[in-house]
Amino acid sequence: MDREKELIKADERRKKIRERIDENLRNDKKETQYHARVHNRDDKKKNEEEEKIKKIREIGEKKKEEVILLKKAEKLLSNGRALIKNNEFQKAKEVYREAIEIFKTVGWFDQVAILYEERKKIENYKIEYLKKTRVESLAKKKIKEQFQARIDNLIKEKKNEEQVNMARLKIIPPEIEEKIKKIKLIIEKATKEEKINKINNALSRWKYVLELYNSIPEKTIMDVLEIEKKISELEAKKNRNHIL
Repeated sequence: MDREKELIKADERRKKIRERIDENLRNDKKETQYHARVHNRDDKKKNEEEEKIKKIREIGEKKKEEVILLKKAEKLLSNGRALIKNNEFQKAKEVYREAIEIFKTVGWFDQVAILYEERKKIENYKIEYLKKTRVESLAKKKIKEQFQARIDNLIKEKKNEEQVNMARLKIIPPEIEEKIKKIKLIIEKATKEEKINKINNALSRWKYVLELYNSIPEKTIMDVLEIEKKISELEAKKNRNHIL
């Protein structure tokens, strides 16, 4: 159901209501002017005309009240349209109900029938909105669940990696463990020497680290690459210092 098309049609009906109000006012004005001219022209029927004028005035007052009510109804319907756009369907139905009662009061029953149909459609708008909201909510929930599943898998993989490393440490032979300790000590010294610009000493230590590391059976390619990368950086730094 195209809500916007229905609301546009409703606006067109509101426009017709306003035109009808204006037409009634013009007709009432013409009728009052006509009777006033008759009264001034015919003194013999003064009493009779005064009575007519009184009745006309009463009718005019009634018409004024009717115009006030119709303008109120028009405003209610405009508010109802705004509420529908904001998805406040229950409030919109209440506003339409008030407008319907006003049109009943002034006797515009053709408009009452139209508004009853419009009010029924508000429930359809509500159902459409709830369906759309539910679909969007489910989509967001699914995305959130998928994201959480990825996080859980990463945590699980990390735990497994830590467990494997711990298991390796437990079965490392004493001689390998000594080499690892030695490697750590040499890296600390090489790092300090690099900081004070003793590039040759640092480079020699890192080459020794690579030699020791290659002698370890349980090594990783990533660690080897990192060491080789460090050696390349130091050699480049050494060459730059030599040129200077």
